[in-house]
Amino acid sequence: MKNLILLPGFLIIALLAACAGNNTPASSNSPSPSSSTPPASSNPTTPASGEKVSFSVAQSIIQSRCFMCHSGAGARVGVNFDNKDQIKKYAERIKARAVDSKGMPQGNATGMTDAERQTLGTWITQGASLD
Repeated sequence: MKNLILLPGFLIIALLAACAGNNTPASSNSPSPSSSTPPASSNPTTPASGEKVSFSVAQSIIQSRCFMCHSGAGARVGVNFDNKDQIKKYAERIKARAVDSKGMPQGNATGMTDAERQTLGTWITQGASLD
C-alpha cells in the first residue's frame, strides 16, 4: 500500500524535473534524446523552399515536443498550447524560443530536431495559418 502512495509522488517529481531544466540553449553536441521520447508524427524533413507547412504538421510537432510543459491547467508560465487559437496566439514566441534561440524545450528534454524547428519556423513565417 505504501508503494502505491509513493509511485504518483515519484512520477510528479520526475515530470517537474524534466520541465525544470536550465534556461541555456541546447547545443548541437547535446546527447541524443532517450529512446523513450516519441518522435513527432509530422514529416521530420525540412520543408522544400516555398512548400506550405500546414497547421496539422506544426500542431503535431508542438504536441510531441511542447505539451509536456505547455498543456492543461498546469501549463508553465501560463503558456498553454491546448488549442489552435492558443498556438496561433503564441506563434511568434514559439519562433523566438524554440526556433531562433533553441532555448525551448528546456535542455531539449523532448529531443526536438533541427528539422522540426525549421518546419515550425517556416509555418510561422508563412503566417501561422490554421488551415
